[in-house]
Amino acid sequence: MENQKNNMYELRVAVETISGVREDGSKYNFKAYKGVTKNGKKCRFKLTRECANVPKEDGVYIFKVLKSNMNESKVDYFLTYWIKNIESYTRYDDYANGEGKNDLPF
Repeated sequence: MENQKNNMYELRVAVETISGVREDGSKYNFKAYKGVTKNGKKCRFKLTRECANVPKEDGVYIFKVLKSNMNESKVDYFLTYWIKNIESYTRYDDYANGEGKNDLPF
């Protein structure tokens, strides 16, 4: 069990739906995933198409992700992490209390 825990990240991620209308009249609607590293830097998460286990509602969640299913993007200007698969997630309700400024374990 200890070995399994060492191979997994517990990430505190804010999920937000962004929707609007482009100049040509077409609509867009997608979810944005944001977080904060241990050093206090803001980061964003992107999910691959294979990642099917995602929250449907906006809010703050704890994602459990295997280290092998997460990569840091070296191409993006902003700090971005790609997630291939979320093992499980739970809603994080203590966010309103102001707890946990350092979200990510790396």
